[in-house]
Amino acid sequence: TFLMATFTLLFFSFTASARIYQEDSKKLQFLSYPVQNLDEGWVLDTTINKVVFYHKIVLCEDRNVVLLKFENQNDFEITVSWKGNFKTKQIPAFIEGFKGPNTIILKSGSTNPVNCSDVNNSILIITGVDVNPTFIADILDYNFQEISFK
Repeated sequence: TFLMATFTLLFFSFTASARIYQEDSKKLQFLSYPVQNLDEGWVLDTTINKVVFYHKIVLCEDRNVVLLKFENQNDFEITVSWKGNFKTKQIPAFIEGFKGPNTIILKSGSTNPVNCSDVNNSILIITGVDVNPTFIADILDYNFQEISFK
């Protein structure tokens, strides 16, 4: 019984450490995906009420994602709402994302994600699942629609 208890303890220790290693390596893998230089490659979509709208498509975890950037040139906070339209490999015409309108409060200055897994700015990161819930869309293009201010 002592040998069986020792074996059981070693087995659980090994499997627990293997699970921790797998989980840690997944976290590291997710966080280690580089995004192209975030200062370059932004596509200017439009400027309305002294708010500049940009987007860029980057590769993140082997999938295209859309990053959004706003420049609020006002000297006050402003609330912006919009809908996103997408062009994908699966559906080559622009379609509206299924999530509907997005809303963000912009402080003066620039607002953009620091990388493709920025949890503090998740509204600024759009993945293929955000386009259509029935499949993971391979995003090719994006544009802002129905922009409004409060």
